[in-house]
Amino acid sequence: PPQHRPSAWQALAACLAPAGRIAVSLRHGTFPDDRSAWPVSDEVATEQAAAAGLDLVRRHRRGSLQAGNRARGVRWTMVVFERVAGVALPAHTRNA
Repeated sequence: PPQHRPSAWQALAACLAPAGRIAVSLRHGTFPDDRSAWPVSDEVATEQAAAAGLDLVRRHRRGSLQAGNRARGVRWTMVVFERVAGVALPAHTRNA
């Protein structure tokens, strides 16, 4: 759920070494069946990642490769974040 995203970004940041990178694909749009997902904004995701000590390195937006998804307006945002070297993580998120 959206309310868990800030802590999820913190957990991901904790998995990275300083200057370590993570790539994330964000799906925008509906599903053809009964699956559901919470809408996601790449701008909000970037803000939440930054609050967790991650810098945006790359963002690429594109339509879906699948024709059915394209017809429904599905699009993707690929983002790459890098853990900021020298930024301490909150104690509860540090690796053991």
